[in-house]
Amino acid sequence: MQSALRNNRRMSIPAPPTAEAIKAARLDAGLTQSEAAEFVYLGDVARWSEYERGVKRIDVARWELFLIKIGKSPYYRPARGVPVPKKASES
Repeated sequence: MQSALRNNRRMSIPAPPTAEAIKAARLDAGLTQSEAAEFVYLGDVARWSEYERGVKRIDVARWELFLIKIGKSPYYRPARGVPVPKKASES
């Protein structure tokens, strides 16, 4: 379980993000709602919109997966060779 340790401390379970934080992270990554939903294997693209509007809460594990995939996780980074989306302005 070495990967779950950081500086010899156990990771705490993060609080679910706010709707504003979800939208800000997606926009910062330069993704559409459809692309964000695809990143975290959502079958229903409309669900991502519900997360951003605060209608539904995103599961913490799904949020962590999204952060990992966009390279914003405080604990993990994508493996070498795994593409991380760039902002539209960086393309």
